[in-house]
Amino acid sequence: MARIYFSIIIFAFLTSCLTAKKTVDNKQTFGVSLDTLKLYDQARQREIPIATYRPKNINQTDKWKIVIFSHGYGQNKGGDYLAYSYLTDYLASKGYFVVSIQHELPTDNLIPSIGIP
Repeated sequence: MARIYFSIIIFAFLTSCLTAKKTVDNKQTFGVSLDTLKLYDQARQREIPIATYRPKNINQTDKWKIVIFSHGYGQNKGGDYLAYSYLTDYLASKGYFVVSIQHELPTDNLIPSIGIP
């Protein structure tokens, strides 16, 4: 059930990215607000950490451009969704709403280096 909700959220984010017509002024810079939350995946019985970065002082009724930031494989050390804050902060300072999702957890098995993962 959590996968369905998560899929709907991601679909909504991607749809809003494609339909938004507002251009972001790269010359303008905003302060950045960081929020973290954990979604619970019932199918896999685990929490999924998520960080959101948003520009401060922007009218929330405006349509924000959304960036889903994928940090890549971090060999299950955890915390990678916060590790690239220099990029996510920069994007948020330029007016983007950035979502960074922790893909793997320290309790997950490592991806095998040979064979089919």
